[in-house]
Amino acid sequence: MNTPSFRFHILRSGVGQLIFDIPGSKANTLGQQIQSEIEEILDHLESLKDLPGLVFTSGKPGMFVAGADLKELGADPGSPETVRAVTLRGLAFIRRFERLPYPTAVLIDGGCMGGGLEWSLGFDYRLAGSDPKTSIGLPEVKIGLIPGWGGTQRLTRLIGPQLALDFIVSGEPVKPAKARELGIVFDAVASDKLLAEGERLVLWSHETGDWKKIRERKEHPVGLTEEQHEYLFDHARKQILAKTKGQLPAPLAAVEAIAKGCNRTLEEGLKVETELFVPLMGSPISRNLIALFFLNQKLAKDPGVADASIQPAKVERVGVLGAGI
Repeated sequence: MNTPSFRFHILRSGVGQLIFDIPGSKANTLGQQIQSEIEEILDHLESLKDLPGLVFTSGKPGMFVAGADLKELGADPGSPETVRAVTLRGLAFIRRFERLPYPTAVLIDGGCMGGGLEWSLGFDYRLAGSDPKTSIGLPEVKIGLIPGWGGTQRLTRLIGPQLALDFIVSGEPVKPAKARELGIVFDAVASDKLLAEGERLVLWSHETGDWKKIRERKEHPVGLTEEQHEYLFDHARKQILAKTKGQLPAPLAAVEAIAKGCNRTLEEGLKVETELFVPLMGSPISRNLIALFFLNQKLAKDPGVADASIQPAKVERVGVLGAGI
């Protein structure tokens, strides 16, 4: 079954491959229309009870999933009820991938940001390719938000609260080797071997049942002691307040989401995250930071001249006077 942006077929090994490739777009983003296609594809994937496994890939070289559509995020989101409904819709489709009746692996070869990584955390395994553009991150705090599709809860259960805090609050992406070191991806392999390694991994997991153990562990609380919890999160709050002077609510909200959710079940933790995410969505700070993001992108592409036909002169020698400003 195919949709405009998704293609599904069975590989020779019997493993299913789902390919994400939005036509006419340089990036794969997760707008509302794309989510409708995902829901349609899921109806088909859930019916394949005898499939030994699924690998999820991008059809765009150097691009996996760029995350949510920032134009949608920067628009007026409407009432808190509307924001909640949109958020829960994303959480629901990721949950459905998490509950497919066979092992799943996502093959990240290119940029994987924000909602793209949150979606990937709903799969049993993540493999990263060697494409120079492969970069993995949750940059939501940079636009005044926190991960709202389970990122604060699934990443915490995957790599631990301290590493998840550092990763989410910084908003900085990492390359494949670092992602493997942190435990975000199962392994980092050469891009030309990525599909074969993904097939091998899900077939092995299907035989051993390892995927079921992964899912069971993910549902449980992290289990910090009272002393560990108090030290970790009090320290994190003080560090953030020292840097932001309380002017940026998103980093503190990320701390609260992890602090309040880590010692609960995943389902309870997701509810905590949603309660903290909804007030940030569409807030003046978030909308201004998103607008600033687009302005910076526009500035980076500005050629510096009004006449686009003007070409730069060839420079062969440069002199420097003084030390500059």
